[in-house]
Amino acid sequence: MAREGHGKLGGIIMSAKRLLKNVVPKSLRDKFRGAKNQFSDRKAERIQSKRFIRWFSRDESTDRARVETRLAFDIHRLEKGLSHVEFRDGFGKDVLLELSKRMTLLEKADDEYLQNPLYLQGLSVLHEYQRRHEIDEYDLSQVRSLFPERLWNNAHEYQTDSSANAGSFVMKASSKSNNLSKRFVELAKHRYSVREYSTEPVSQELLDKVYEVSMKTPSVCNRQATRIYQITDSEKIESVLKIQGGFTGYATPPVLLLIVSDIRAFMNNGERNEPFVDGGLFSMSLLYALEAYGLAACPLNAMFSLSQDQQTRELLNVPDYEFPVMYIAVGNFPESVPVCASVRKKTEDVVIKI
Repeated sequence: MAREGHGKLGGIIMSAKRLLKNVVPKSLRDKFRGAKNQFSDRKAERIQSKRFIRWFSRDESTDRARVETRLAFDIHRLEKGLSHVEFRDGFGKDVLLELSKRMTLLEKADDEYLQNPLYLQGLSVLHEYQRRHEIDEYDLSQVRSLFPERLWNNAHEYQTDSSANAGSFVMKASSKSNNLSKRFVELAKHRYSVREYSTEPVSQELLDKVYEVSMKTPSVCNRQATRIYQITDSEKIESVLKIQGGFTGYATPPVLLLIVSDIRAFMNNGERNEPFVDGGLFSMSLLYALEAYGLAACPLNAMFSLSQDQQTRELLNVPDYEFPVMYIAVGNFPESVPVCASVRKKTEDVVIKI
């Protein structure tokens, strides 16, 4: 009986909908549908924004995952200093203070911190920092005071482990000479971000080949929204990177690429994240293609403030309908160059099998 009543109610609702469709003008129905969709879109945006605000890593975070986020960030900042061609003794005191803070917090957040990969990477990168300064006979007493005594000593005595070998190493240009003949797995495993380049001009012919390969990147419904701004004017590159703010301390790269997504290629608010998905896929293809053709490269973020966004658009004439996704600095490999080790997580730490 309950089922029969439910069926009758459903029939009444369907009849009412058909009646409304016949009585209410299409223009009014479309207007109502548009308002309903707009309400749903705003709700989805609020939920997405609140979720991000609820979970991103803050300076005051003390739980393991978010402490590890900040520690990984500080380890990489120290690695970048260690990978400068012109090594600067005594660099990075602010970063070292943060490193000390995060490693101490991780000791409290993780009972097994001595087996924690990021904690070990912290010891490893600090060990290299100490060793490099000892070679130069540089007084580290001020830096040492930033760390608990046991942490400083543990880093000094740390025995390098290949699974947590944070820091830097020297890459040779000769190792890239036959990249085009290498299989993808080997190519991918040996790609590293390079921030300093030779003075040799970058071949436009090579860049065009790189772009052609990158065009095979998949995109939503093959809409191919990604665009590339290729900048070779050194003064303009300097101005752009000054606005970007994350490439200080390095010489101006010969080529700078800005990857953007054309918003006009997307069809509803449900696709609001798709410009970054498609642009990110394209950028990774671009990085692998650059590596294959023997060009050095480094991805740089384009997470602009409103002011940075406006300045960049004006400088490069980027229209309002394009989203900046990232920069990629490009050049030829110098004969040898230090690069960040950038230790990767183990696959079992990132793969969730269902």
